[in-house]
Amino acid sequence: AALALRAGPNPSRGPLAVTFTVGEAGPVDLAVFDVTGRRVAGLVERAVAAGEHHVEAALDLPAGVYVVRLRAGATARTLPLTVVR
Repeated sequence: AALALRAGPNPSRGPLAVTFTVGEAGPVDLAVFDVTGRRVAGLVERAVAAGEHHVEAALDLPAGVYVVRLRAGATARTLPLTVVR
C-alpha cells in the first residue's frame, strides 16, 4: 500500500499541520515521539478511507527534536520534527 507523510512547519513553534496519504482504507496510527521513543502525542488512531488526509494539532511540546510516525498495517513512515520556542 502506498503511504506518504508530510508535516510542517518544520521547525515548528506551535500548531503542526500533517498531511498523510494511505493507499487503502484501514486503521492508522499517527503519533509524535520524543528522541527516547516515548509517545508524546497521538494525532490519529482510527480507521480512515484511502486517499489524502489532513490533521492540524496544537502541540505544546518543549523545544527539541521529535519524530512524527505514521503506521498503516505493516508499513510505517517517519519524519523528524524540530520544535523551537
